[in-house]
Amino acid sequence: MGASFATHVLFLLCCFVATLSLSFFFKAESNSNVSCNDKEKQALLSFKQGLINSEIILFSWTKQKDCCRWDGVRCDNITGHVTELHLNFLWDGDEDFNYGKSMRHLELHDTGFCGVIPCQLGNLSSLHYLNLGRNFGLYADNLHWLSSLSSIQYLDLSSADLHREVSWLQIMSKFPSLSELYLQYCHLNSLNSSFASVNFTSLRVLYLSENNFNHEIPNWFSNLSTSLLRLFLAESSLIGGMPPSILHFQKLELLDLGDNSLSGKIPDSLGQLKHLKYLSLRGSLDEAHFSILGKLKVLYISYTPLFFNVNSNWAPPFQLEYVDMSSCKIDPNFPTWLHTQRSLWLLLLPLSGVSGKAQSWFWDWISNIHTVDLSKNHIEGDVPDILLNSTILNLRSNHFKGRSPGLSANVEVLNQANNSFSGLISTFLCQKMNIKKLQVLDVSNNFLLGELSNCWRYWQSLIHLNLGSNNLSGRIPYSLALLVEIKSLSLQNNSIYGDIPSPLKRCSKLGLIDISDNNFSRTIPL
Repeated sequence: MGASFATHVLFLLCCFVATLSLSFFFKAESNSNVSCNDKEKQALLSFKQGLINSEIILFSWTKQKDCCRWDGVRCDNITGHVTELHLNFLWDGDEDFNYGKSMRHLELHDTGFCGVIPCQLGNLSSLHYLNLGRNFGLYADNLHWLSSLSSIQYLDLSSADLHREVSWLQIMSKFPSLSELYLQYCHLNSLNSSFASVNFTSLRVLYLSENNFNHEIPNWFSNLSTSLLRLFLAESSLIGGMPPSILHFQKLELLDLGDNSLSGKIPDSLGQLKHLKYLSLRGSLDEAHFSILGKLKVLYISYTPLFFNVNSNWAPPFQLEYVDMSSCKIDPNFPTWLHTQRSLWLLLLPLSGVSGKAQSWFWDWISNIHTVDLSKNHIEGDVPDILLNSTILNLRSNHFKGRSPGLSANVEVLNQANNSFSGLISTFLCQKMNIKKLQVLDVSNNFLLGELSNCWRYWQSLIHLNLGSNNLSGRIPYSLALLVEIKSLSLQNNSIYGDIPSPLKRCSKLGLIDISDNNFSRTIPL
């Protein structure tokens, strides 16, 4: 959708609402026994004239006399008044235009609008819901028009450039009914206020992530409603410590303070927020911070310079689904408390200084987790005769040894590079099972040996294959051309010799092939 078209539609919309005379906002399907109001029909036709290719995309608006039967139009099945206008088929997104006596609901999320936000939106004084989010080309010279939206309950201006408006905080804190406010990635750089009247008394959801505050969490946060449910302040250049006021929100379910420069000790009272389901922050944590967090499902404490210290026999009160402790300094031994987690879907634990031998329960346990990243640690031990089942598994740069494990048909990505896996490559490649889903396989920098097999029919979904820096020998088999989806093939630093088989030309997607440090007699153009 062109930007000029989108902006024109938005302008028309602001003007069009004033011509509608509808009873109230009410969702209802049209009734075949009720005809639409003639005045409203004429207003819809006026709106249609402002659209490009309207005779094609709104064909039914000409063919049908009753506007309640037009595509995208919904009427009250008793009064015949137009209550909703759904024009999502004009865009690629899910946009709704809802009308009442005055517009109550305006959804223009992710529609490609750009340019200045029209101040005419302030004429929609009965709006309860306004969503202009994820329109990355929008900006505002000022937000004074918002002052007219005294009934607003839901406001999303995320991704719009609001840095020109230094009074945004005072304007938005005046709405008595504002319940949800989304201002992430708005280029805001002012979080402090000299106005004592800043008071979000009805707020339940506040998103201020990905801004440039360079400030401590301000004192006015203590004026936020104690019924606050979600607070997102990630990647906002916050400094200083965590203020006690955040811990007053006893109903808080989601708290995201991650990727900031907060310092100081995290208060133990964080562990009293018993309704928390999502927690993301940086700082030194121990068992006290999780004492009664029995509802916690998501824990992101990655890339913190501090530590996560718990006793080896700690039994947490929660069952997590998502854990990201990337580059988080934890106990050198693999955290035994993770073994208590039976609902994990994602586990990210790279660069965490974990060392020592994998426990006997380790392999069966990770096979029940969809995505596992344990790369760049110091985990060691033989790999038993098991069948890996994780959809995405990254074991790169550890000290695992023994034969490469078997794979179930669920595995899509396997990276076990930079370990000490050994044995015949043919044993691994010729597993008698259906491996149709595997797309990425990296077993480079190990001690695998032998000739490449003719078992590529099991691996025809492969997109990226890296067998480099092993002890492989022999010729490249013609059957490698069965990898019709292959985009990159790395065989470097082995003892492979002979010609590159001409059938590889059939692999039309192959854009990268690395055969350096081998004994090939000629190459083929790809």
